[in-house]
Amino acid sequence: MLRATAKRLTRKDILDASVGLFARHGYEGVTMRKIAAAVGVQAPALYYHFPDKRNLYLAVMAYAVTDKLDSATGALNKDGPPALRLQEFIARLIRDLDADPDLLLLLQRERLDGDEERLKLLVKEVFMTPFVALIGVIKEIAPGRDADALLAALSVIGLVM
Repeated sequence: MLRATAKRLTRKDILDASVGLFARHGYEGVTMRKIAAAVGVQAPALYYHFPDKRNLYLAVMAYAVTDKLDSATGALNKDGPPALRLQEFIARLIRDLDADPDLLLLLQRERLDGDEERLKLLVKEVFMTPFVALIGVIKEIAPGRDADALLAALSVIGLVM
């Protein structure tokens, strides 16, 4: 649990505390008051950094996955045979998810939560770049099968999860 009483509250303090809370309790189970208590401030202090819970949640998801997705996506974007790039992407993603149980729980909870609007927003704001890169590599492996590439990309992510 983070305490910001002896220092200035930062965006990172809020994000660090929020990842675990959202992972354990889900979007609906976390309030701005719970986050504020975890950080050690009053709830209004959070609104200096985030206008509302939805924006905070999007920032938490981006914060939790960006470096891991950048690493895995890097494997897709490098030179080499597409099958080897796909294999490295999967290996990096598995390694990174295994090393961060809160992130894995956060992603699983989001996938099962059923809020289509929030999921679409997350795909657009957080997951689009790596997903497009994954589809591109799959299309290199099986050219001319665009619909299959989308299904294959969804299957790869589903299997890794």
